[in-house]
Amino acid sequence: MISILLLVATVADLPMPQSGFATDTTITVQSGTRLKVQNQGGDITVKTWDRNQLRVQASHSARTYVDFEIRGAVVEVQAHGRRGPANVVDYQITAPAWMALELGGMYAEISVDGTRGPVKAETLEGNITIKGGGESVTVTSVNGRIRVEGAHGRMDLHSVSEGIEVAESQGDVTAETVSGDIRLWRVQAKTVDLQTVSGELLYDGPIVNGGSYSMLSHSGSVTLGVPEGTNATISLSSAMGEFNSSLDLKAERGTKRRQVYRLGSGSATVDLEAFSGEINLVRPSEISRARRHDRDEDRDDDERGAESKTKRKSSGGRPPRQDQNEEMNHAL
Repeated sequence: MISILLLVATVADLPMPQSGFATDTTITVQSGTRLKVQNQGGDITVKTWDRNQLRVQASHSARTYVDFEIRGAVVEVQAHGRRGPANVVDYQITAPAWMALELGGMYAEISVDGTRGPVKAETLEGNITIKGGGESVTVTSVNGRIRVEGAHGRMDLHSVSEGIEVAESQGDVTAETVSGDIRLWRVQAKTVDLQTVSGELLYDGPIVNGGSYSMLSHSGSVTLGVPEGTNATISLSSAMGEFNSSLDLKAERGTKRRQVYRLGSGSATVDLEAFSGEINLVRPSEISRARRHDRDEDRDDDERGAESKTKRKSSGGRPPRQDQNEEMNHAL
């Protein structure tokens, strides 16, 4: 017998906030329910609570309405236009901490805070920030920065033109970007696979016995923090770059372009490659200084992102196309 999960949707009788959301709806959900949100343009902000209720607040124009569709164990939330497509919609969602989340958008900033369930988030243009997440965290942004903090589970992270950062998390990590940096701070993982074309790579965390750690960059530097007492076989290879180490290490074997170090029993496998960038083996204490510098850069990026976000909303949620600008200039 197939059991069907029933959910009852009710409009919240909570008082409207002073900001005046155009949509403010609460639905009661049962354990195991998954939330799916698709947004053409605008922000998706998710916070959590300990209730078995899902509250969706949204800011949008009178020409737009938010539709709730319940299919088995999935609640789908999507905006529609009364005439034509929906315009910019900003969602403020409060969900049960256990709820699995699937969030997507074209031009959307996505932020999740406090979840313990699986998270999948995708956007064409916009930053994605995940605080929490369990079982699995899957994030993709074509033109946006990715940040994951406090996750417990496998992480699969992909960006094209911006960086990826993971902090204070536990679980295997696969991360890939084309022109951004990838930095893992205080991450506990048995399997790590990091790849970038023109960015820098950094891993700060324990190197677990029997683990596998692979870091590949074409033109950026690769930096690995090596804790005291590590048991690993570390292979370094670079066609045009240099090898640097602040540790007292002797290569077990090697050539000009490849060196192999054996630490302790050599249990873990570490492969570091950079075609033209340098490869650095450092103490974990040295990485903390680099993190302080990155935090300063992040604050600057956030300020620029807020300014860009304001411009995006003023243009209806979509950045102006170059061909449109050229046509306007020609007409003038």
